[in-house]
Amino acid sequence: MVALLSKDHSLSIGTYNSTSRDFDLTKTIPLTVVAFAENPLYLDTVYTLNGHTTGYLVYNFFAPGPTDNSTAYDDAVDAAFGRFKAKGVTDLVLDLRYNPGGNEISTINLASLIVKGATTNDEFFHREYNSKVLEAIKKMGKRHY
Repeated sequence: MVALLSKDHSLSIGTYNSTSRDFDLTKTIPLTVVAFAENPLYLDTVYTLNGHTTGYLVYNFFAPGPTDNSTAYDDAVDAAFGRFKAKGVTDLVLDLRYNPGGNEISTINLASLIVKGATTNDEFFHREYNSKVLEAIKKMGKRHY
């Protein structure tokens, strides 16, 4: 998540004195912008039960990283699957129960780690819009189609 305001600023506040019935509008509070981010890779672990080595991954939303230019979260998912491979995982439990969706690049990254033999030529998803939605997207000037 990224802060809504991109630079530090001040907030002017007023106080009211009920005894004198006066407003004091001279107080200013400095506000510092801070970006908060949550790593969506909540848990990755390996269980061995009944002769099966099972990787368990809890992934709460699809995001490549905490900022637009970061791939830290995708890298963490890659590292988790590297640990799964090193421990000989043959089964996978992918826990997406709290995952509302998110970035397509991150969904593709995760799928490519799960699907054996996936290539860049394989279609992962296909979008098709009706003419009204497509026109609205074009007006927004974004490449969503």
